[in-house]
Amino acid sequence: YGGKKDRHAFTRQLVTVEDSRDLSFNSDHFSFKRIGCSDRPMIPELIRSNRFRLCVRNILERELPSIESAVSRVNAMGFPNYFDDQRFASYHPVAGFAFLSLFRGDPESALRFTLLSPYGGEKTHAKKRKKAIHDLWGQWKECLDLSQTSMERMVFQELKKRLGASKTKVQKDKVYLETMDRLPREELSMGFS
Repeated sequence: YGGKKDRHAFTRQLVTVEDSRDLSFNSDHFSFKRIGCSDRPMIPELIRSNRFRLCVRNILERELPSIESAVSRVNAMGFPNYFDDQRFASYHPVAGFAFLSLFRGDPESALRFTLLSPYGGEKTHAKKRKKAIHDLWGQWKECLDLSQTSMERMVFQELKKRLGASKTKVQKDKVYLETMDRLPREELSMGFS
């Protein structure tokens, strides 16, 4: 597939399927339409451009002059691209960007932030679970018991197996870095975008 999509948006996405039959169908929530064939799987790197149409609601009349001025500036100067992976999770208003922790020599915080930071639109039960895991950080068996995603299970199995009380900070940092290296590429790209 071509990357993550905002579940609150109306989107179109290209995917590839290893099946020569026409699998087109429509449902209440999405449709699937065959548009052709490819000799390789769809990956985000094959996307040449994105197009967005925004709908702004609940505008007060007193806000119109400011909005019109901003639209004029965007038309004249353009707008910084904030429409790729980073819009989904990498920035936190308090902690900033997760991967800055790596540059500060704190891979544990980078891993913790990447794994446990909630994102906009995430379900309440997932946020509560992440908070519980955050509060138990360092108690790897308990974190593993609360894990629900394959990525969480992989991380906490690895940390439970490799981190003991006798490890030095340098040894622990190495484990955190090596564990981060096992995260899905897509998760890592969100942190660096």
